[in-house]
Amino acid sequence: MVFDPRVTIVERFFDEAFVHFRGDEMQYLVTRDFRCHAWGALGFPDGARGACQFIAWLGSAFSDSKTRIDEIFAAGDRVVVRYTFDALHTGEILGVPASGKRARATGIFIARMEGSRIAELWREEDQVSLLRQIGALDAAA
Repeated sequence: MVFDPRVTIVERFFDEAFVHFRGDEMQYLVTRDFRCHAWGALGFPDGARGACQFIAWLGSAFSDSKTRIDEIFAAGDRVVVRYTFDALHTGEILGVPASGKRARATGIFIARMEGSRIAELWREEDQVSLLRQIGALDAAA
């Protein structure tokens, strides 16, 4: 297997953001004008500051993350990750109080790289399943 620094940066981003919830590390991993297309819809600003805020928000709702990368590959300026988010719901999120339940969701994110930093991020995740698991949605909904 050939070492790919783009993959290493995205693996570190993933680990800091979705396993350890350490948003302060984003200043080393994303560009000044970084944009996550999914987080903006939740009101988080662009840049490392917005990434840090999103990760703090996520980390305030979930803990004991066992999240893993299931598959990762790079092509051109893109790195694609298929992952499984698996964490304990220990805090309020989107108005849903802590359930104490373990929740799991699969997803895919695509990072566009600029040099050794992530400039853009697209993310798709099975959030309906996640919301059902924490009691936010009725199974019949």
